Amino acid sequence: MIRLSTGLVNYLAGGGSLKKALCDGCIDVYSGTQPTDSDSASGALLLCRISYQGGAGSSAPTASTAKKDVLIIGGSGPYTSKIYAYTPGDGNTYTYTAVLADTLATIAKALAAKINASSVVSAYDDGVSQIVVVENIPGALVGDTSATSGSGTMSLTTVSSARGTGIQFGGVAVGALSKEAGAWQGTGLQAGLAGWGRFKANLSSGFDDDSTSTSFMRLDFAINTANSDMIALSSLNMVSGVTSTVDTCVLTIPKS
Repeated sequence: MIRLSTGLVNYLAGGGSLKKALCDGCIDVYSGTQPTDSDSASGALLLCRISYQGGAGSSAPTASTAKKDVLIIGGSGPYTSKIYAYTPGDGNTYTYTAVLADTLATIAKALAAKINASSVVSAYDDGVSQIVVVENIPGALVGDTSATSGSGTMSLTTVSSARGTGIQFGGVAVGALSKEAGAWQGTGLQAGLAGWGRFKANLSSGFDDDSTSTSFMRLDFAINTANSDMIALSSLNMVSGVTSTVDTCVLTIPKS
């Protein structure tokens, strides 16, 4: 059974998203049966920690640094009816159609305001002709594009990006969050039979130490090789020093 901690419920009730809450976290795999309350300590043997490409070991996974892209707006005026468009990695396009009074600076300001309607990225202009776009969720700028119509121009330049060892969800479809394309895996810490897992958020205040808490954001679930609450492992039998892989992970938000 999927169980959410008080910390996670409070975060969602306050306007946060499940995808963002669990971004750059990890999955700890335990033996036995999951506790009846995810605020509780596990009270079980930790068999394996699942992270991005197995990069966290038994330590806390590291967070990704936000990618920053710069849109440089150019072209000569007048800019009437020229359309400037930007699309982040989630596929939603934000456009601004210029008017006669526009300058490069006002176009940048107006398009940045349009982009800020996005939940996955934020944008701000430099007051001249550039817009800096920053990820709210790591991975949100992967595959982003810019486009113009008319004689206006807009180029897109990547500034920085660094992927951490925490795991991330990919796309959302029909109310279901699915794992990203990269490998979710971990090396066995102890031998034993996997019974349940705890998805732990990567918090700025410190990583979940598995103690009893109403603050940590956690999501507990039962595990099986197939037909589990959320994930399918390559094997339920954890072996010390042997890699286990999450073959699939689909977290479905029910309509009722």
